[in-house]
Amino acid sequence: MRITTPLGLLALVVLVAEAILTVVAARVGAGTDRTIIVSGMIGLLAFVVLSVVLRGDTISGEKPRRFELIVVIPQELGLTNRDVDWAEKSTFLLYGDHNTKVPVSLIGSTVSGSAFHVRLPDKFIRDADGDTHCELQLTDKNGVKWKVARFYLFKIQQQLSAPQKDLLRAYSYNE
Repeated sequence: MRITTPLGLLALVVLVAEAILTVVAARVGAGTDRTIIVSGMIGLLAFVVLSVVLRGDTISGEKPRRFELIVVIPQELGLTNRDVDWAEKSTFLLYGDHNTKVPVSLIGSTVSGSAFHVRLPDKFIRDADGDTHCELQLTDKNGVKWKVARFYLFKIQQQLSAPQKDLLRAYSYNE
């Protein structure tokens, strides 16, 4: 058997420490107070339980999933991510067969002037798999309703689209 995670190592250390304390407790002469040894065993066990409860994800070796979704404004629109200001509470991810709706936030990319990083909720990322289909519905402060058509979660870069008449009305200075 191999130790492959920090939790496995912690379990081994605790077992060895408990065994040593048990041997020491058995060798202590009759009539000797064993309170300190028993307290040490209980304290070590409490430490392990608290460690798992408070930091279980870290010591289990399970790494949080990281995922980055990037949406890009079509080049032909002549807009940059500085031109589009998203309306708070009007940017959503719809996913699954029932179109579950969760809020997302968008942050302008420093790498590409026409791209945004989409911050997805951690719970969604943990629960999603490669077959989870998604759609973004985004509204900017000019009232333009942008959309990213259905896509699978782990396809990283997506194209934004919006009705042409709304774009012309809201961003006509860029023509």
